[in-house]
Amino acid sequence: MNSKTSNIFLAVIIFLTMDLTSAQAHRNFLALIRQDCKDDGEICALNSECCSRYCVNFVCGNCKEIGEMCAWHTDCCSGYCWGLTCYPCKEMGSVCVINAECCTKYCINFICNNCLIKGSTCLFDSDCCSGYCSMFVC
Repeated sequence: MNSKTSNIFLAVIIFLTMDLTSAQAHRNFLALIRQDCKDDGEICALNSECCSRYCVNFVCGNCKEIGEMCAWHTDCCSGYCWGLTCYPCKEMGSVCVINAECCTKYCINFICNNCLIKGSTCLFDSDCCSGYCSMFVC
């Protein structure tokens, strides 16, 4: 048994012998086996560190709304940052240059579209639902 498994097993034994409600025991057990996320206002480097799932300007918080200042596509609720400003994503059929512009997250041949299914003609791995384009075929 590795040390993490041993610790979990020990924690279960301790909880079973203590006079705790099942909800309290469950919360305590989860606190032992998972890393807590950071609250809004705490310093961060990655979106995944934050409970809100947004790390903007190295601080956990909310995503930026359309018209607000941004540095990265991931700063914006829409997922599209251009010229340091959040913009709404573009609907299917709209002209695009990069995937982030499109609500579907697929800009294929300069048009917002869905990902391409197996057997479709493609240029890039990112064009295909499978994430794999070989010899111009998904």
